[in-house]
Amino acid sequence: MARIGVDVGGTFTDLVLEKTDKNDRSSVFVHKVPSAPHDQSVGDHEQQLEWHRLLAP
Repeated sequence: MARIGVDVGGTFTDLVLEKTDKNDRSSVFVHKVPSAPHDQSVGDHEQQLEWHRLLAP
């Protein structure tokens, strides 16, 4: 199971991912990307793309 938290700010968008493995051990990943004040969804989308790049097998 995984849980994601997003904080969209004026300068940066922060994302926290908590991932639990089959043995019920949790790992937490934190990442930050620049925000896009004109459209907050851009920062969120960039975060998700970055997670795929960082965590893909």
